[in-house]
Amino acid sequence: MKTMNQACTAVGNRDIEKFIPALITAMANPAEVSETVHKLSATTFVQAVEAPALSIMVPLLVRGLRERQTAIKRKSAVIIDNMSKLVDNPADAAVFLPRSAAGHCNFQTVILICSA
Repeated sequence: MKTMNQACTAVGNRDIEKFIPALITAMANPAEVSETVHKLSATTFVQAVEAPALSIMVPLLVRGLRERQTAIKRKSAVIIDNMSKLVDNPADAAVFLPRSAAGHCNFQTVILICSA
């Protein structure tokens, strides 16, 4: 757990630093995904989002989109929308697009959930 914490802290994104323990817990225990998404949804993302931060966030957000509760799906979609606006280099996000699409997340789905 200590090594995972150090690896996740090394991503250097101040917006998600305080959520790293919750993110690690959600990775190990999928039952915590809803609560972690709920915590993250209260965050205002302001720092540029790069591949290391996405490598931590994408698995959680894909799981969030698969949750049964519509509120968690919507919050996950809003987080994706907010973070995507802060990706300066499209190549950073392109790596995760096939995984997101395969994980039942596509831009049309996100747009529909956000507009609901």
